[in-house]
Amino acid sequence: ADLERGSVGGMGTSYHGPCRPDTLIISPTRELCVQIGSEASKFCHATPFRVAVIHGGEGTMHPQMMDLARGADVLVATPGRLLDFVGVEIVCVRSVVQLVIDEADCFFYSSIGLADTLRTLVDLHGLPACRGRQTMLYSASLSAEIQTLVREFLHNLIAVQMGVPGSAVITVAQFVV
Repeated sequence: ADLERGSVGGMGTSYHGPCRPDTLIISPTRELCVQIGSEASKFCHATPFRVAVIHGGEGTMHPQMMDLARGADVLVATPGRLLDFVGVEIVCVRSVVQLVIDEADCFFYSSIGLADTLRTLVDLHGLPACRGRQTMLYSASLSAEIQTLVREFLHNLIAVQMGVPGSAVITVAQFVV
């Protein structure tokens, strides 16, 4: 967390204003968002860091707004709900110093384009540009779209590749039924 501000979970007073996470994790689906939020909460257990999760779904907006009113150090979000909350100033992304994009390849097959979401957050809502934050992008493939995204939104790229591209992982048993 930002050392000047301290962690939200460690505050001795009530939280005020929009939620200003310093870590933002974007995932393409509600199910993955919930799973990542659950794991992040485990990592933050017994620490002063607070995790919040926002995603689309019927009846989820009001409870999520109430949770965000308590602030968060780590925010796990789907892009649509994130843009909804940023647009009405419930969430402010100006303090984000770590951006994690999970399953980046999935965004290119969904109705919400990741590149458009990131451009909107940077250009219109003050998400720090790539040199002002650490960005981690995880993808199962390195398609042309992912490579374009990497060049546009990351700097000082370090690529970690697991296995041989296009081949099956030998530690996973695969069966065709």
